[in-house]
Amino acid sequence: MRGENTRNRASVLIIEGNQIAVIKRIREGNTYYVFPGGGMEYGETPEAAAIREAYEELGLVVNIDTCLIKLEDNGTQYYFLAAAASGTIGTGTGEGYTDLERNRGEYLPMWVEIEKLIFLDIKPREVAVKISLLFE
Repeated sequence: MRGENTRNRASVLIIEGNQIAVIKRIREGNTYYVFPGGGMEYGETPEAAAIREAYEELGLVVNIDTCLIKLEDNGTQYYFLAAAASGTIGTGTGEGYTDLERNRGEYLPMWVEIEKLIFLDIKPREVAVKISLLFE
Protein backbone atom coordinates (compact mmCIF):
# COMPACT_ATOMS: atom_id res chain seq x y z
CA MET A 1 0.00 0.00 0.00
CA ARG A 2 1.33 3.42 -0.92
CA GLY A 3 2.03 6.03 1.71
CA GLU A 4 0.52 9.49 1.66
CA ASN A 5 3.76 11.03 0.38
CA THR A 6 3.93 8.65 -2.59
CA ARG A 7 3.54 10.33 -5.95
CA ASN A 8 4.33 9.10 -9.43
CA ARG A 9 6.61 11.39 -11.44
CA ALA A 10 7.46 11.87 -15.10
CA SER A 11 10.60 13.44 -16.53
CA VAL A 12 12.06 14.21 -19.94
CA LEU A 13 15.52 13.48 -21.28
CA ILE A 14 15.96 15.96 -24.12
CA ILE A 15 19.15 15.37 -26.05
CA GLU A 16 20.33 17.65 -28.84
CA GLY A 17 23.66 16.83 -30.43
CA ASN A 18 26.03 16.08 -27.57
CA GLN A 19 24.00 17.96 -24.93
CA ILE A 20 21.13 17.16 -22.58
CA ALA A 21 18.71 19.56 -20.88
CA VAL A 22 18.95 19.67 -17.07
CA ILE A 23 17.90 21.99 -14.29
CA LYS A 24 20.54 23.34 -11.94
CA ARG A 25 19.05 23.64 -8.47
CA ILE A 26 20.46 25.93 -5.82
CA ARG A 27 18.65 25.40 -2.55
CA GLU A 28 19.62 26.01 1.06
CA GLY A 29 23.30 26.35 0.15
CA ASN A 30 23.36 23.16 -1.94
CA THR A 31 23.87 23.00 -5.71
CA TYR A 32 22.75 19.94 -7.65
CA TYR A 33 21.15 19.04 -10.96
CA VAL A 34 17.92 17.26 -11.89
CA PHE A 35 16.23 16.14 -15.08
CA PRO A 36 13.17 18.26 -15.95
CA GLY A 37 10.00 16.70 -14.61
CA GLY A 38 7.59 16.53 -11.74
CA GLY A 39 4.58 14.92 -10.17
CA MET A 40 1.78 13.46 -12.20
CA GLU A 41 -1.67 14.96 -11.75
CA TYR A 42 -4.74 12.83 -11.07
CA GLY A 43 -5.78 10.93 -14.20
CA GLU A 44 -2.72 12.02 -16.16
CA THR A 45 -0.66 9.51 -18.13
CA PRO A 46 3.11 9.48 -17.62
CA GLU A 47 3.59 10.71 -21.21
CA ALA A 48 1.16 13.62 -20.76
CA ALA A 49 2.83 14.58 -17.47
CA ALA A 50 6.27 14.56 -19.12
CA ILE A 51 5.04 16.83 -21.92
CA ARG A 52 3.41 19.23 -19.43
CA GLU A 53 6.48 19.31 -17.18
CA ALA A 54 8.83 20.00 -20.11
CA TYR A 55 6.76 23.05 -21.00
CA GLU A 56 6.40 24.27 -17.41
CA GLU A 57 10.03 23.74 -16.42
CA LEU A 58 11.86 24.47 -19.67
CA GLY A 59 9.48 26.32 -21.97
CA LEU A 60 9.81 23.55 -24.57
CA VAL A 61 7.09 21.70 -26.44
CA VAL A 62 8.35 18.13 -26.79
CA ASN A 63 7.60 14.93 -28.63
CA ILE A 64 7.89 11.89 -26.39
CA ASP A 65 9.81 8.90 -27.68
CA THR A 66 10.40 5.90 -25.43
CA CYS A 67 10.60 5.39 -21.69
CA LEU A 68 14.34 4.91 -21.12
CA ILE A 69 14.11 3.96 -17.46
CA LYS A 70 11.54 3.49 -14.68
CA LEU A 71 12.58 3.77 -11.06
CA GLU A 72 10.65 2.91 -7.91
CA ASP A 73 11.24 5.45 -5.13
CA ASN A 74 8.19 6.74 -3.25
CA GLY A 75 6.17 5.95 -6.36
CA THR A 76 7.11 5.23 -9.95
CA GLN A 77 9.42 7.65 -11.75
CA TYR A 78 9.32 7.60 -15.57
CA TYR A 79 12.19 9.03 -17.64
CA PHE A 80 11.28 9.55 -21.30
CA LEU A 81 13.60 10.27 -24.19
CA ALA A 82 12.09 13.31 -25.89
CA ALA A 83 12.82 15.76 -28.70
CA ALA A 84 12.17 19.50 -28.56
CA ALA A 85 9.60 20.48 -31.21
CA SER A 86 9.47 24.20 -30.39
CA GLY A 87 10.13 26.76 -27.69
CA THR A 88 13.19 28.20 -26.00
CA ILE A 89 14.90 26.62 -23.00
CA GLY A 90 14.65 28.88 -19.98
CA THR A 91 11.17 30.23 -20.69
CA GLY A 92 9.29 27.85 -18.39
CA THR A 93 6.20 29.09 -16.57
CA GLY A 94 5.99 26.57 -13.72
CA GLU A 95 5.68 27.51 -10.05
CA GLY A 96 9.44 27.29 -9.57
CA TYR A 97 9.83 30.31 -11.85
CA THR A 98 6.70 32.33 -11.15
CA ASP A 99 5.90 31.81 -7.45
CA LEU A 100 8.80 33.47 -5.66
CA GLU A 101 7.01 33.06 -2.31
CA ARG A 102 7.49 29.27 -2.51
CA ASN A 103 11.05 29.73 -1.23
CA ARG A 104 12.28 26.53 -2.89
CA GLY A 105 15.56 27.90 -4.21
CA GLU A 106 16.66 28.66 -7.76
CA TYR A 107 15.80 26.71 -10.90
CA LEU A 108 18.25 27.27 -13.77
CA PRO A 109 17.45 25.33 -16.96
CA MET A 110 20.53 24.67 -19.09
CA TRP A 111 22.25 22.38 -21.54
CA VAL A 112 25.20 20.27 -20.40
CA GLU A 113 27.47 18.06 -22.47
CA ILE A 114 26.59 14.40 -22.07
CA GLU A 115 30.24 13.52 -21.43
CA LYS A 116 30.23 15.87 -18.40
CA LEU A 117 26.91 14.62 -17.01
CA ILE A 118 28.44 11.87 -14.89
CA PHE A 119 30.70 14.40 -13.12
CA LEU A 120 27.78 16.54 -11.89
CA ASP A 121 25.91 16.07 -8.63
CA ILE A 122 22.83 14.92 -10.55
CA LYS A 123 19.75 13.17 -9.27
CA PRO A 124 18.93 10.40 -9.82
CA ARG A 125 22.40 9.13 -10.54
CA GLU A 126 21.13 5.90 -12.16
CA VAL A 127 19.59 7.89 -15.01
CA ALA A 128 22.80 9.87 -15.63
CA VAL A 129 24.81 6.64 -15.74
CA LYS A 130 22.41 5.04 -18.23
CA ILE A 131 22.53 8.09 -20.52
CA SER A 132 26.32 8.24 -20.32
CA LEU A 133 26.59 4.57 -21.28
CA LEU A 134 24.20 4.98 -24.21
CA PHE A 135 26.22 7.84 -25.68
CA GLU A 136 29.77 6.57 -25.09
